Amino acid sequence: MSMAVTNTQQGVITEAEFAKVVMLTSDGRLVPARPLADDDRRDFEIHIRRHFLESLAVQLKTSKVLRPHGHSRLLQINFRMAAPIVTDKRLWYFLAHFDVKAMRFTDPVFLVPSGFFHKHAIHGIGREDPDAIQGQHGAGFA
Repeated sequence: MSMAVTNTQQGVITEAEFAKVVMLTSDGRLVPARPLADDDRRDFEIHIRRHFLESLAVQLKTSKVLRPHGHSRLLQINFRMAAPIVTDKRLWYFLAHFDVKAMRFTDPVFLVPSGFFHKHAIHGIGREDPDAIQGQHGAGFA
């Protein structure tokens, strides 16, 4: 009997893959660390090895499916974030398609500053919190 990967499992798998990609593509210069408390809604703090003054906070948003859209395929990631929404020049979003069969990220993959991401998400759609962000962030891919 075949079972689908759950959303929780998807999060664990894609976070591990992201950490692997960050370390390998930087020849080990970048160090991704998971915060113990996720009060600020970030999955990783990344710094340059032996340089602790500046870091980059990254929140991952992934999808296992690319939606058909004409002759293209669309990365659509549904999410909901409760207020307060924090925008900072050192907070970025990693948006990616994760191919379960290939067991890796495949196109499209984006690294987006939080200011841009928050501006283009859909605000105030949802239940009771008009300050929340609920969105479908998508990008065409041919």
